[in-house]
Amino acid sequence: MTQTADLDARIPGLNRLLDAVLRHLASGNDPALREAATGIRAGTYTLHQVMTSTAYADLLTSAVDAFTAHHEALDPDPQQQLRKDGQASLARLAAGI
Repeated sequence: MTQTADLDARIPGLNRLLDAVLRHLASGNDPALREAATGIRAGTYTLHQVMTSTAYADLLTSAVDAFTAHHEALDPDPQQQLRKDGQASLARLAAGI
């Protein structure tokens, strides 16, 4: 398990979700994402270190830019559905489901 276990106290289920995402990224095709995810899971890096690291800034920026471009290209109904789905997911995490 990752160093993020303390997050469970604030949002139950978040640590399980984060660990699943990190496992997925650690087995993915992108070497930088694999390194970051593997390092976080191993305790070599904290999530905060990776998220604020200049070594990963370009990778994270390009991912956010790609999502933003995709989201902005959607019609209003799919955008609204994504927001609703995200809010529902957060509510489930907060409830520990």
